[in-house]
Amino acid sequence: HQPMPTSPHPSQVARHRYGCRILERLLENCPHEQVESLTADLLADIVTLAQHPWGNYVMQHLIEHCSHEHRHIAARTLAEHVHVLGADPHASTVVGKALSRASPKDQAALAYAIVKVPGLLSEMMKCRPGSIAAKLVVQVLDDP
Repeated sequence: HQPMPTSPHPSQVARHRYGCRILERLLENCPHEQVESLTADLLADIVTLAQHPWGNYVMQHLIEHCSHEHRHIAARTLAEHVHVLGADPHASTVVGKALSRASPKDQAALAYAIVKVPGLLSEMMKCRPGSIAAKLVVQVLDDP
């Protein structure tokens, strides 16, 4: 009698070179209701996945294609952990996606969280993905 194989957790799949692409296609093409539990599982691990070489792509797709509610949760969580995520080259792409796709209120909250951390904006400017996110911070804060 063999034990039943267990399915990998979505965050494990997101960290896989090819598994991440499957999750990206699911997030792009499936109705929100169909990927509700998948999205919730991925959001629970957003801080770790945002910093991962493959997981960051999944989190960018999640922010781009998820419901407004999930986008709000993502932006809020990124803002809470921006002191760790802002200067990370992988995570800064996820922060940048939230700065361009979240609601104006969530964009502003994330931008203010970034500028409140001493030296973070200048640290972000040291890598290409971070500099793109830093420019988005300035744009968000310049908008009335």
